Amino acid sequence: MLAQSRLAPDAAHNFTPQRESASGKTLAFIRHYLMPYWFLDYARTTMSKIRLWTEAGVVLFALLVMVPSIAAAIGYAAWNGKPQNYSREMFFAAFVIVGGVSGALLTYAIRMHADIRTWEYPLQVACFGIGTLLLGVAGGCMIGVFAYRRSSRHTY
Repeated sequence: MLAQSRLAPDAAHNFTPQRESASGKTLAFIRHYLMPYWFLDYARTTMSKIRLWTEAGVVLFALLVMVPSIAAAIGYAAWNGKPQNYSREMFFAAFVIVGGVSGALLTYAIRMHADIRTWEYPLQVACFGIGTLLLGVAGGCMIGVFAYRRSSRHTY
């Protein structure tokens, strides 16, 4: 019991910037300001810098590139009046439903705190990925609410 009290606290949960180089200061900035707390609090294991940079890159790519691209593609299709059986009301209903499912999946993934060594980690990654894709679809449907116009070629 006495030997355990002399052990250093877990290094994975000690995120205060101490004795860091220029790249360490950048890493500390990312840890504190750009990444949410759930992203860093997986389990009591040490998180390597390469894993941290990889996961941060994937999250930023998903949120800053994939979501706007999907939203723009759906908004462009709505601008051209496609699909033809949709209306503004359908785009709004799709936005509400898909946005709710996306929010539920992303919230579940955020609150999961899965360890990378368990079966829950791939489930967390899948929930985050699907939730991110659905967030792009919901954003595109919201753009479709405002950009929708009927095609000039009606087929009755």
